[in-house]
Amino acid sequence: MGWGWTSERRRSQANGIRRGKPWTRSTGPRTIEGEARAARNADRGGQRRARRETAKALNVGLRAQRESVGEVITLATRWHEHQPDTGTHNRDDGLA
Repeated sequence: MGWGWTSERRRSQANGIRRGKPWTRSTGPRTIEGEARAARNADRGGQRRARRETAKALNVGLRAQRESVGEVITLATRWHEHQPDTGTHNRDDGLA
């Protein structure tokens, strides 16, 4: 038996739905209070905005930190490039 619906099964399902007419029994808010409550379904009390602002602030801090680390690395590299080679490095110790 294959996956999915056959055209016969799809046709039978559609006919059953048309006979039962579930859309005639659909429910929803029937009072003014119920409509007001339903209108607030997606409201989460500003949590989304607060999370977005927190994420923006965090990103600003991380960006500044990355720039600072980049500056430190640049300064350290420049400093290291200008240091005289004293010849004290032992390249045979396996640590290089």
